[in-house]
Amino acid sequence: MEKEVKPSENTNSKSADFEDNASKYISWGKERSDDKEDFYFKELYDEVLKRFLSHKKSEEVRKKGYKYVISLVGYSAQPILFWHSLVNPLKHFFVCSPETEKTLDRVMEILGYPKPSTWDKVVIKSTDILSIYKNMKDVLKHIGKENWKSVLIDITGGKKSMAGAASVIGQLLNIDVGYIDYDVYLDKQRKPRPGTEYPIILDNPLEVFSDIEIEKAKDFFNAYHFERANEILEGLHGKTRNLLEVEKYKNINDIYKNWNDFDIDRAIEKIKEFQESVKNCVFVVNEGVKEKISQHLSLLEDIKKGFDDQPNYEHFVPLNFYFAAERYNSTRKFDIAVFLMYRVLESIEQVRLKKRGINPSNTTKEQYEKAGLTFDGYKRVAGAVYNNFSPPNGLPKKIALMDGFISLAALKDGIFASMNENAVKTLLREIYGVTQLRNNSIYTHGFTPLKEEDYTKIRRVARKVLNLFLQKEVGKSFNSFEKDFLFLKL
Repeated sequence: MEKEVKPSENTNSKSADFEDNASKYISWGKERSDDKEDFYFKELYDEVLKRFLSHKKSEEVRKKGYKYVISLVGYSAQPILFWHSLVNPLKHFFVCSPETEKTLDRVMEILGYPKPSTWDKVVIKSTDILSIYKNMKDVLKHIGKENWKSVLIDITGGKKSMAGAASVIGQLLNIDVGYIDYDVYLDKQRKPRPGTEYPIILDNPLEVFSDIEIEKAKDFFNAYHFERANEILEGLHGKTRNLLEVEKYKNINDIYKNWNDFDIDRAIEKIKEFQESVKNCVFVVNEGVKEKISQHLSLLEDIKKGFDDQPNYEHFVPLNFYFAAERYNSTRKFDIAVFLMYRVLESIEQVRLKKRGINPSNTTKEQYEKAGLTFDGYKRVAGAVYNNFSPPNGLPKKIALMDGFISLAALKDGIFASMNENAVKTLLREIYGVTQLRNNSIYTHGFTPLKEEDYTKIRRVARKVLNLFLQKEVGKSFNSFEKDFLFLKL
């Protein structure tokens, strides 16, 4: 009576047979022969494939859902068969040399001669790098760019020149590159032990490149070149797997770009979106960044109130113009910087006139009378400022910058309260002198770009007036606001 074989004994027997056959295959040496390959596919292949497909790395690859495989064909059919069995692609493309084309005979035999529509081949010289690039490009064009995320490039076979070229293509186009690795390598025989193979997806070294590009974007951000920073971050889409890091810095850049563009509402909106993403652990940032952005949300809300003419917040308007001018000066956009410093002076004059009940854009006789400003008082101050002063017919109906400061001086407004008559006259002449810079700008009436020394002149005067204004409005100096208005540095 035949002895019953228990499952465990049967399994152990098969395992022992496999190891014996693997040892026999290994002892064959390095030479290639049909007998050696026939033995491998008859006695080893099924078990090797089974172990390969059950490897934990194979399960990770399977989850990626590749639909197309491009294999470099070498002298061994095994890696091609491993990838084909693991991925089960809609179409398998083979890139081979005249010397390795015959390897496909074995591949087709093992695969049961699949339909011609499910595979294609390209034959090129393995040393012709340009031909490799061209044909790989043709294959990818055939697949369609919209499907590149579903493509795997297998570089296990083929010569090093082919593998190198294919890897570069994959890295540049952000297409995954795969390789068959092994757990056990036999040094003496210089080959992996059958049954220890597993797939790996190679890390894209251009991920390091994306880190470099992010650092570049941060440098542009820190230098207030927000458009350039945005271009770099936008360009990383589709080139890096670390999209959350890119989106984080893009969001931060958008916050300060909108602020710099005076789109205060949009900047506030962007900060709230950013804070929500941090709260939900989408973006990871350090406490310093979170605190600075939170402070700037509060500041932007105050600036918005100032632009809306809410009492006790008007001083934020000239401050915002001042620091915007400083940023544009640092990027050497002197015409814009001068214009913004002019707006510092203009907004100060407008705030102080409104507090006196005078509307600078639509002034009436009644407003002047109520404020206590007389034509004689205006003429007296104006005559001390202008050489060869020619008195107007009456008080201005629409108040320009110098009209406003002359009117404030005539009213002995608070920003002039601590100054004697000569000091008031000197300051008004300084203001008049720098207003001409604005008029000479190519953005107004001039034809020659302004220079750094022009900006320095108007900055000195604007800061002096701003200090006087802040002392009167809130009892603080300019320096007490400087830290709050400085943009985040990454």
